[in-house]
Amino acid sequence: MQNIFGPESQPYLLLVIGAVFVHMCYQVSVSVLTLLSSHTIGRGHTFGRLFWLGLFYTFGVIIASTTILLIITALLSWLWEPTRHTLSLIVMALLPVVGLMTMLYYYREGKGTKLWLPRPFVSYLTERAKKTRSGVEALMLGIATVIGEIPFVIAPLAIIALLIQPLSTHAWLAGSMLYGIVVSLPLVFILFYLTSGHSLARIQKWREDNKTFLQLTSGAALILLTGYMLTLQLGWGV
Repeated sequence: MQNIFGPESQPYLLLVIGAVFVHMCYQVSVSVLTLLSSHTIGRGHTFGRLFWLGLFYTFGVIIASTTILLIITALLSWLWEPTRHTLSLIVMALLPVVGLMTMLYYYREGKGTKLWLPRPFVSYLTERAKKTRSGVEALMLGIATVIGEIPFVIAPLAIIALLIQPLSTHAWLAGSMLYGIVVSLPLVFILFYLTSGHSLARIQKWREDNKTFLQLTSGAALILLTGYMLTLQLGWGV
């Protein structure tokens, strides 16, 4: 594959933008942050305390996203030479499947913003958010949140891994860290929004009002990205 940072590879930037957009549309990390914020405010803590816990939670999300992307990239690189055509086809087959799952199953039926997560895992995250008191606990909560979202975020992560795997290991690390930071920007915005004295209810209302748009747009985007990848012949050599 060509260097995605070179001028000759600018078409690949659309894949990067698309992957980032889809990842940002997924709402598990946002849901858990709102839970953490609700419990923290409910205990009468200051906005400073909320900011501290939210910051460590966001660090946990960034660390987990970066690490998972590095693992996928390393795995693809290790398997690339003997099976590159197969790997490319697997990734391109994965995207529309996850896209359809997103459009059909990401939110549970009914009012509110209940997500697809299995109920035992929802109970675990809810309990952990309720009991989180320290920065370390918030960090681990952020990591657990990303792990729970893997069945869906695996799709945008796989796109980025395919793009960066031909690069150096230093580029892997830099690209993965940058990706982890960028996809966590909604959490940063929400954290600053809440600690500035704004209502959590307004965020929840926005999420409920826009959940269908986010669900359908992110699912459709994955399907469109599959077609775009085929157009660019990301089989590298096909």
